[in-house]
This record gives sequence, C-alpha cells and structure tokens, in this order.
Amino acid sequence: MDVLGWGLLAISLFIVCLLVWLAVTVFLTAERRDRYVWLICLAMLVGAAFFGVHAVLMSNGHNSGTALALAQWPLVWVVGVLLPCAWYMAVLWHTGFWESRRAMRHRALHTIAYYALVVFLFTCAILVFSDPTIRAHPWALLSPFNPAYILAGPYFHRVPVLALIFITVMVLCIALALDVLYHPAPSARLMGDTARMRARPYLVGITLAPFAVSLLVCGTLLHFMPEILYIHSRTLAPATALQMSWIDLAIVTLIAATVFLMGQAIVSYEIFTGNALLRQGLRRRWYSAVTLAAGFSALLGALVVFDLPIVFGALIICAVVGALYAVNTWRSFAEHEAAIANIRLFTTGNLAYDAPAEHELYFQQLCEKFLGVRSAGLLPLGSYALLLRPLAYPTDSQLPDSVTALAAQFTDPQTLCLPIATPPFSWAVPLWHERGLNGLLLLGAKRDDGLYTQEEMEVARAIGEQLLERLAGNELTRRLVLLQRTRMMEEQVVDQRTRRTLHDEVLPSVQTLMIALSAGQLDTPALLTQLTEVHQQIADILHAMPTASNNTLQEKGIVGALQQFIEVDLRDSFANVSWELCPGYGERLAALPPLTTEVLFGAAREAVRNAARHAAGGDTSRPIQLHLRVTDTDGLLRLIIEDDGIGHAAPQVTTSTGHGVMLHSTLLAVIGGSWEMTSTAGTGTRVSLRVSG
Repeated sequence: MDVLGWGLLAISLFIVCLLVWLAVTVFLTAERRDRYVWLICLAMLVGAAFFGVHAVLMSNGHNSGTALALAQWPLVWVVGVLLPCAWYMAVLWHTGFWESRRAMRHRALHTIAYYALVVFLFTCAILVFSDPTIRAHPWALLSPFNPAYILAGPYFHRVPVLALIFITVMVLCIALALDVLYHPAPSARLMGDTARMRARPYLVGITLAPFAVSLLVCGTLLHFMPEILYIHSRTLAPATALQMSWIDLAIVTLIAATVFLMGQAIVSYEIFTGNALLRQGLRRRWYSAVTLAAGFSALLGALVVFDLPIVFGALIICAVVGALYAVNTWRSFAEHEAAIANIRLFTTGNLAYDAPAEHELYFQQLCEKFLGVRSAGLLPLGSYALLLRPLAYPTDSQLPDSVTALAAQFTDPQTLCLPIATPPFSWAVPLWHERGLNGLLLLGAKRDDGLYTQEEMEVARAIGEQLLERLAGNELTRRLVLLQRTRMMEEQVVDQRTRRTLHDEVLPSVQTLMIALSAGQLDTPALLTQLTEVHQQIADILHAMPTASNNTLQEKGIVGALQQFIEVDLRDSFANVSWELCPGYGERLAALPPLTTEVLFGAAREAVRNAARHAAGGDTSRPIQLHLRVTDTDGLLRLIIEDDGIGHAAPQVTTSTGHGVMLHSTLLAVIGGSWEMTSTAGTGTRVSLRVSG
C-alpha cells in the first residue's frame, strides 16, 4: 500500500475515535438522557461502526476495489438512509421544536415532515422485512449481497428509482434542517439563544458536508454502475480503482471535517447535552481527544500500510502512549497551578481597614485577570448595603439605581445566574451567605465576545461571596475602630471640660463663698443665691457626662421603652403616633438575647429621633405622622419606623453617613441584623430594622 492507502486508513481510524468519544461524552454529560440524546449517541456509534468496517476493508489495500465493496453490505444502505433523517430529527430537538413548537416559523411544515419521515422509515422497514428471505434469515442483513438487486432497476431516465428516492430524501432533510437552524424557537436555557446563533455556522457546515458526501456517493455509484453490478468478481482496472480511491479519500475527508465541526459545536456551545452553561474543561478534553485520535490513527495506519513488525509497532505505541500521558499530566499540573494562582490572588494578603483602595484593586483583578469582562459591578445587599459601597469596573461604569426587583428573582441558592437587560450588563450572579442574599455580581460582555463557562460563573460567584465577606469584615473593623477613637476623644473632651469647669468656675465660686462666709459679708438670701449658682454648674456638668442606661428597657421591653421615649422626650414632635403589632410580639421580643434587645432598642430610638429632627424639614408647623410596626416572618423580627415627612430629593435606598446611624447600623451588622432605609421625596422615610429571632 502507498500513501493514499495510509491516508484512507488513518482518516477512517480518526473518525472512529472521535465519534466514539463524542457519543460517550454526550451521553454522560447530557442534562437529560431523553430519546433524542439516545438517538444522537446511537447515530454516532453507528457511524463509528461504519468507518470501522471501512478501515478493515482499507487495511486489505485500495487497489482491489474495496472502496466499492461496502456497497455489498445491506447495513451500508440502511445507514445511508437513516443518517440524514436522524440528523434532521436531532436538529429539530436542538432548536427546541418539541418544547416551543408554537414559537417556531413553519411549524406546520416541520410537523408534517417529521411524521412523513417516520412513516417513510417504517415503510422501508416493512418492505425490507416483507422479503421471504429476510423473514426467514434476518441475519442476512449482515451478510454481503449483490448490489444488482437494488441498482438493476427500475429506472427513470437511466437512473435507478431507488437512487432518486435517496437523493430526494437527502435534499429534503438538508433543506428542512437548514430552515430549522435559521428559524429556531426561543431557548429556555441560559445563553441558549446566543449559543445557538454562534453554533449555527458549525451546524450549517455539518448539514452541508454530508449533502456533498451523498452527492459524491450517488455520482460514484451511477458512474461506476457496471463495476458495481459485477463487484463480486473483484476484478477492477487499476485506473478505475485509483479513481474510486481518490473519491473515497475526498468523502472520508469531508466526513472527518464534519465530525470535527460537530465536536466543536458540542464542546463549545453544549448543543446536544442540554446543559445551561458550557464547560471549559470539556473543551480542553476535546482538543486532547483530537490530538490523541490524530496521533494514533496516523501511527496505526502507518503500521498496517507499511507492514511494520508487530513488536516494533507495539514499542512505538507504548512510547506514544507514555509521551501523551506525560503531556496530559503536565497539562493537569499546569491547570492546577493556574487555578491555585487564581485562588491565591483572592485569598492571600490583608485588606487593611484603613486602605479602601485595595478593595477596588481586588475587584479589578477578578474582572481583568480571571473573567476578562468589559464591565462589571459588585452591589452589596441587605445588611452589607449599609457597610459597603458598590464597586464598578471600570470605575466610570454606570451601575443601576435600584436592584430590588432583580434581587427578588433570586429565591433559590442553586440559581447560578440570570440574564438581565441593563446595559452594559447582561448577567447577574447572586452572592449568598448563611443569612440569605447579600449581594449581586453584574457582568457585561467578555472582551473576546466569548460565552461564559460554567466554571467561570461558579468561581466568580465563590470569589464574589468571599470578597464581600472580607470587605464587610474590614469595614466593620474600620467602623468599630473609628467609633472607639471617637468615644475615647469624647471621653477625653468631657473629662477635660469637667476639670476645666470645676477648676475655673465651680472651685473659685466655692472659695469666694467660703471667704465671704468667714468674713460675715453674706446674708441668708445672698448665700442662697450663690449656692444655687454652684448647684446649677454642677448639674450642667452631670448632664454633659455620659449617663448609664436605666432599667426602663428591662422593665417595659422594647415597645414600652420606645413608647415612653416618644411620650416623654419627643412629646411635641409628632402629630400622631400609631402602632401595629403582630400577634405574640411580646414573647418574641422578650426571647431575644439581652445584647440584641439593647442594640435593637438603640437603633429604633435613633430612627425615631431622626424622624423627629428631619421629617418636617425645618417647618415646625407641618404635622408629622409616625407609624411603627413589629412583624415576625420566617424567623426574622422586623421593627419598621415610617413617617410621612419630606423624604429625600429623589427615590433611593440610602445609607446615612451620620454618626448615630453608622454606630447603630454597625452594631446591628455585628449581631447579624441590618438597618435598611428607604426614602422618597414627598412621601416620607421608612427605616426597617431586622434581627434574627
């Protein structure tokens, strides 16, 4: 055998390897193994078996006319009819025909075509098994026969009618498959429509290549019909055998290209597995399989064609297997080291509480070095919204004003991501912690316009959750340190003020009074006046000093203490105060730990005090209505304070930077609660305090 025979054998083996790999991979990685997955895998395995037989025939040499010897096998004709029909049905399944038939164009045409093909195949099966010989010996389908039974007639303009039927079925299947590819139904998968659009060139190539193969086969059969009718003699002229071998080489090359395109579409866009997102590891394994198949097919073809000794061939195969395994191991270590480097990038180092610029740096590294996105946003939610400000990449990217409606769509932690229509962002990834949803990671298009892989989404989610936790922890540390510094400064100021007042005012007054008394210069009324002044100075000092908490909270509970605070300290601040209390609120509030009770009461008192100060906007004649609610849902206690004041200039969910709000929101975050404030111009402000019951 020469190089032509080696090429035929090597390409046949290459096709066998890839078809088997694709069939097993699609079956094992499919989201649902329904009948169409079985059909696709079975069709691939049948194709692999067909080219396995072709490789066996090629191993005997192409000059003897074995290129046409396949025409002696009935299964070859069966496969030739079934494969175009199976491909059309697979394309129908891929484009969502059975899920959203009503949304497809020409749905009536494809429905009729589908059932017509089913009827056609059943009719062919009935005609085949109606033959007495086949009924008596079904295994005759696996035995060679004389093609003259098929190609000898009847004829239409010197062309066998059966060949015309085959060509007609092929053309119809190809045309219908192309129509379905260009007019698919809307996909319910994540990135499904985008994946279909990008996979379309591959699928069109897969559809047209078998059509060209069929034309070549039919043309060959018609051109060499005399030789086919007497192929059992196996006597072909050398020139005829050489021509048929070159045609055979063109056919197997086209089919090899078709198989490669199919593999590209499967691993790059998950066209037959039905998974929501493609997987980066699957694509790498595909390239490894292609390399392995190419190397082994070329080597095994050379061993057979050039009739090398078996021991020598076995040594070569062992060397190649060892080398390929070493390369695969090296690639695994390289991928592992790259993954560890990416993880180390986001887990090592300290995010200092006094260096907020490092926070943006970590987020930029996530977007640039790992995801490769054009734009991204990290939006903290819930209690984290009071601690952290949103991060944007690039820093001038416009983030959405409100994501409340978007966050409400994430109710299941198993939801990996959802598509959104908020330019420049197209995907939203939820970030969770043990208390629920704590943030959203918004992603725009990738810089290379590629699709996100499942690994990228999962790692981005894990890193985003960890980044939020670290940022929140550092922000809590920063705030607590700041509050501690402020408290220390206040205590020092109070101490110095007390010392100064006692030294400069109280003590001189007492000393003057003592001198006047000793000299008999003061009568009783004057003495009382001087003592009253000294008493007032001491009282002012005591009022200015921090006071210890009283027992009102322990005695009356949060609701009673708030009512007393509003009635006594803010008795002229509100026109009306109303309460809405859920059943069993007293027991639920009493069951809270003492620390949680004190923190919640302090935060509620601060919210009520802010409403008294700012709700009227400086207009003392405006009546302010205050409404307080206590709710208990899903194990979460909420104390909601609402007023009908002036609100803010624009609708927003805001966090105050005031000292009081920062103190109480930080303390709530420390105990696992949250402070959420919503304000709208003209309708008032709503503060929701949440703690875990």
